[in-house]
Amino acid sequence: MGASSANELNTFASWCEINRMLLNPTKCSLMTFSRKNPPLHFQYTLNGIPIQRVEQVKDLGVLLDVKLTFKQHISFIVAKASRQLGLIMRMARDFNSIECLVALHGSLVRASLEYCSVVWVPHYNNAIYRIESIQRRFVCYALRRLPWRQPMRNTRYEDRCQLIRIVLSNFAEKQHAPWLSRTPCIQHRPYFPTILPQINLNAPTRKNLNLFMRTNIYWLFLDEAQDNIGYQENSAEALPPLTKQNYSNCFRFVDVLPTSQVVIGITISNRWILFDVHKPHWNANVIFKQIFINNQDLVIPSNMQRALLGLDKHAKERRNLQGFAMPAGTAITAPEFYLGMEDRTDAIHDLFAKANYPMIKALMYDLNFTLNLIQVDKVGWKTNETFSGVMGKFQQKVIELGCLGVLMRSERMEVVDYTIVTLIIQSSIIFKQPPLSVVSNIFELPFSAGVWLCCFGFVIIYWFALMVFRAITKTEPFTPLESLTFIIGTMCQQGYDLLPHFNAAKLLFFFAKLASFFIFTSYSASIVALLQSPSRAINSVADLAVSPLKAGAMDTVYGWVYYNESKDPAVQALFRKKIRPQGKRAFTEADVGMRRVKDELYAFQVEVNAAYQLIKETFTDQDTCKIHELETIKLPPFSIPVVKGSKYRELLRQRLIRQREVGIIKRFNLIWIAQKPRCENSFTAFTSVGLTELRYSYIFMVIGCGIAFTVLGGELVWIRFQCRYRKNIITVKETASLAKGVKEEILYVYLN
Repeated sequence: MGASSANELNTFASWCEINRMLLNPTKCSLMTFSRKNPPLHFQYTLNGIPIQRVEQVKDLGVLLDVKLTFKQHISFIVAKASRQLGLIMRMARDFNSIECLVALHGSLVRASLEYCSVVWVPHYNNAIYRIESIQRRFVCYALRRLPWRQPMRNTRYEDRCQLIRIVLSNFAEKQHAPWLSRTPCIQHRPYFPTILPQINLNAPTRKNLNLFMRTNIYWLFLDEAQDNIGYQENSAEALPPLTKQNYSNCFRFVDVLPTSQVVIGITISNRWILFDVHKPHWNANVIFKQIFINNQDLVIPSNMQRALLGLDKHAKERRNLQGFAMPAGTAITAPEFYLGMEDRTDAIHDLFAKANYPMIKALMYDLNFTLNLIQVDKVGWKTNETFSGVMGKFQQKVIELGCLGVLMRSERMEVVDYTIVTLIIQSSIIFKQPPLSVVSNIFELPFSAGVWLCCFGFVIIYWFALMVFRAITKTEPFTPLESLTFIIGTMCQQGYDLLPHFNAAKLLFFFAKLASFFIFTSYSASIVALLQSPSRAINSVADLAVSPLKAGAMDTVYGWVYYNESKDPAVQALFRKKIRPQGKRAFTEADVGMRRVKDELYAFQVEVNAAYQLIKETFTDQDTCKIHELETIKLPPFSIPVVKGSKYRELLRQRLIRQREVGIIKRFNLIWIAQKPRCENSFTAFTSVGLTELRYSYIFMVIGCGIAFTVLGGELVWIRFQCRYRKNIITVKETASLAKGVKEEILYVYLN
């Protein structure tokens, strides 16, 4: 063996030399694949140079070891994928799109994990767990981006993967080859006593058999025809009548629905014939369709694999449910506005049901089924481990399909499976930016702090200059108080009858009035512009919570729930300060709330579809340009639900994906979802100045009057005090004069 390989290697080296192809022996490696201990080694040379023996080598990105255990390769790809996932988690920290994160994971992480997996696929649980732990980390990371609380609660790993629309890896869901899938036994009675001992598979009872009729499990039943009577070789249903009757009886209570993969192999006259078996619905007859006929021995796996290539030949017939009346349910939360599922005049109420009904209707035509529809008044929430509304019907197994879109909440996955995302509705708070005069004092805004400081310095400098002139000339008539009054009046463009005598003082008066004129005109022009300008004071939910605007919300079934579940401190502050104190009065119809947005200082939490439609119908162009919106609560997407474990889920999901690929879903969304109105005329019409804009001037006037009357009262008290003081002085003087006269008179009498 070793000598023969050495000769072939020398022959190859000679051929390369003849064809002028240079070989580098130092880059060649030698490896012996064997599980023997110790293995047999033989030394090989290339052009007389020994080839280096190695324990592992990388070939096309796969690490091969001497025992082909691929342990080093699995460790290498797990470490590489972990680094790539860490990079995604660091760089995509601010990403909110689940689809973007899933795309990054699929292109960077999962591509590395599944590269050439058919070569090195592990068979030990510890290796499978190491590989699958990478995707489990990503699922936990991605679920944190979901807009509802506790996305990990009461959900299996498979459900969490479905929640972010990511498929299980081949390592977590090891699908067996179709020809080795499950036992062909029903009711504990084998139909192929000669083949069953060779296969030796466990056989479940019919009671538990429906649990295995899933899309990822293939069933193969091998049998010998019990009779050839009625056998027609060229018929598409070339199955002997007695054999067909036996299998029909056995599958009567088995859910071999269109998404199950069941194949019957019958040997007739030394020929193998394969039949595809399915039922359109539970009560339908079993349908047998021939997919293969040949003389090959199908017990050999390679022959069976080639035979099963025609399994999808009757896929179109599997999509024919033959008019099955599928139990379905929907919810109409506003029956007073309900005029039918196809009524397009009202795209505000029960949009989640109306916008998804056209897709259900397209499914009905595509799959040939009808609806046995139940209508309730709400979608349903979980209370004390029990669901209400449509979710309650799913929990009771009363309905199979939901003819509406439901919010993809984690707790609902206990009773339903989601198909695909069919509708995304954004809920935002709509408001008009308040005028600048409402949120600030516009009388101080025209000038910056530096300009105001310069104006104050202007008054002080000119007042000081007038005092200097008065002190030098000794003849100027203005007093210090009159000079200050003159300077302030000049700044406010008010006249004064103070006339100086010297030309220098007149020149000083002229430049003071000229400078104050420029300052006053600049101030007046800025005030006019500011009175007509909207503010930009509200740029976040936190700003809205402390603004003077009132707030309310659209009356929806989820509004109060998502406000209470929100973890955003700004949203909680808004809800606590402006919405919760009003109670149920805060939740109104969309038209009422948008009318208040138009006419008042009001912020309204509303579905943007309803808001955009009402803006187009009732708002002017100027009002439309003033509209702003902030996203407060993040709604999960809407999806069409099916009952948990439904056998129709995969079929419905595939056909809905086709609707999305060909543009049907997008077309229906464009019909039902109003687009954001454009600001056609950004020019703002003139608005009159009201009491709100001038409130600071009124406040200043009242304060001035109050100060004036206070000073007046002080002056009156002072004057009265001065009058009393002067009166006392006069009385003292008169008493002193009288005493002096008496004293003189007494002295005169004494002398005489």
